[in-house]
Order: sequence, then structure tokens, then C-alpha cells
Amino acid sequence: MMNRKRNMIIAVGNLACVAVIVAMTGCGSEEPETAPVVYTPPPPPPPAAPTVTPVQTLMSQLGIDERIEMEEEWAPDNDEGRIAVLEFFDAFARGDNTVVASMLSMADRMELDALVESGKWSSITAQISRIQIQAGYNPNDPKTAKSKGDACTVAMIFVGTSFQPQLWHFSSDDYDEGMVFGAGATPPGIMDRLTGTDWIAAWFGILDEEWALADVPDEELFIAQKNYDTGDDGESSGSGPDARPDNPMSPGGAPGLGRRKRPGGKRKPPGPGG
Repeated sequence: MMNRKRNMIIAVGNLACVAVIVAMTGCGSEEPETAPVVYTPPPPPPPAAPTVTPVQTLMSQLGIDERIEMEEEWAPDNDEGRIAVLEFFDAFARGDNTVVASMLSMADRMELDALVESGKWSSITAQISRIQIQAGYNPNDPKTAKSKGDACTVAMIFVGTSFQPQLWHFSSDDYDEGMVFGAGATPPGIMDRLTGTDWIAAWFGILDEEWALADVPDEELFIAQKNYDTGDDGESSGSGPDARPDNPMSPGGAPGLGRRKRPGGKRKPPGPGG
């Protein structure tokens, strides 16, 4: 009797173990639900910033004369421009008219030839003590606001105890033979009017003033017009066709043009380093 009861307990225990094993096996076979993996490609790397060679490095590599001074802040933003500007003014400092001529526009080359023939070129360049340079872009060029427009440079050429500033425009020629330089317009009294640290902006600001002043007469001249109407037929003989009020060449048609105004006073020119 005891053996039967014991066997029944063992059987029930075995069934319980089987049930537990089956339950565990069933739970292990079900994988947990997971969200689908979506591959997101990495963002493209940022474009590499344009690199330029430091001015001092280029001067050393090119053997530029030590009298040439161009600070990093005012140097062209590309190596091609930096090299061209340095070599152009290096030739000035050395009095090498052959190199200068090879980089000049045709009109400026003719002027250089005249200076060389007269002997002024060699006498002036022999006295150059230093050349300070600033490069940039014409602020009045509409291209400059969107991209890189009219590239230019202002050079302060020191000769003895005096100096002479000059604006130059430069760009690549149509035959990819290098940069070509052309002298820019020079306002009157530029040495006394060029101030501030940004010489190019100041230069074009003075040119804007000159253009505005050119349109303003200093004096307005009015000449009275006579009417020669006889009263017989209602027609006027006037004083000829040029007396029409709408004719700008007529004394009575438009204010007379006087002397062009110039701003008064003198301003201290920029010293060394601006």
C-alpha cells in the first residue's frame, strides 16, 4: 500500500517536472518583437576650406625682396594672387622693368617704356626703401557681393622720405599666361586724403566723392532771354534754335557749368602699417 502511494507521488512529481520543462521550452522559442533597423548613411563631410600659403612662406620660397611688406590680413585670398602681387612689386623694388612690363596691360606698358627711355625709371626705383601692399576687391563691383569680382591692390611706394600710393587692378589674362596689372584711376590729392586702415575701401570712397562732385556746378549762371515777338503774326523770332529751354547747350536751357568743387582741408595720410 505504501509502495503504491509512493509511486503515485513520484509520477505526479515527474509530470510536474515535464510541464515545467515544456513551459520553459515554449517561452524560449518565442523571440521578442523589435523595431526594424533603418540604415541612415552618415552626413557627407564638410567641404575642405581653401588653403593659402602664408605670405612669409611665399616670400621665402620666391626670394622676394625684404623691402616688400604685406600683412596676412591684407593679402589676396588665393595663392595665385599672392604670388602675382609679390612678384609684381618685387620687380618694382629691384628696378626690373622687364618683369614689370611682362605683367602690365598694353597701355601701362607704353608708359613704362617712356619712363625707362627717359632714365626716370632707374633713378626712382634705385631710391625705393620699402613697398607696403594691401590687396582686396573693388567694393563698387556688383560681382564682389556675390563672388570674387574686381581684384585690386594699393601699394605705398616709399622713395626716400616721401611715398606715393597707387591703385592697381589685376586679373588673369585670356591666354592663361599669368596675372595682368593695370593702373587704376588716381583721385587728386590722394596722398592727403587716403586715411584709415582699409586703403582700398578708402580709395574707392574718394573716387565716389569725385564722381559726385563732378556733377555739381560751383556756380549757376543764368542769362535773361529776350522775346522778339513783333505781335503782328503771333510768331516769335526768338534768338535762334539754340535758345530752346530744352537744349542743354543753351545758356537759358540749363545751369552753366562752373569750376568743379574740391573738398577742402588736408587729412593725414596713413602711416606705416596703415
